[in-house]
Amino acid sequence: MKTATSIAILSGLLVLCVELCLASGTDQAHCGTCPPSPACFAKSRVVCQSDAECAADEKCCDVNCVVQCTKVNSVKPGACPMVKCATGNLVQNQCNCDSDCDGIQKCCTMCSGRQCK
Repeated sequence: MKTATSIAILSGLLVLCVELCLASGTDQAHCGTCPPSPACFAKSRVVCQSDAECAADEKCCDVNCVVQCTKVNSVKPGACPMVKCATGNLVQNQCNCDSDCDGIQKCCTMCSGRQCK
């Protein structure tokens, strides 16, 4: 009886884990921007449809009329300021990565969440 219950619980956990993995950010765009490419009137080849099909350090980009996974540099030079927080109460993220921030600003972890600094 214990074995059947254990198997049922493990099966339920496995299903839950798979569901969470599938639902967690598969359509989320990767950090960074695609490199500039000349305008294309007809794509010669499409290798990817979205960033989810690419490695974590790549984006699905149109490069010279081929839509493909392309390495991007999403980290801007410089360093975030050091902060000491009294409590760990993160409120809200304004950014996820440096490319979300304007100009030379970086996406930094602050006491109130991730912010462009």
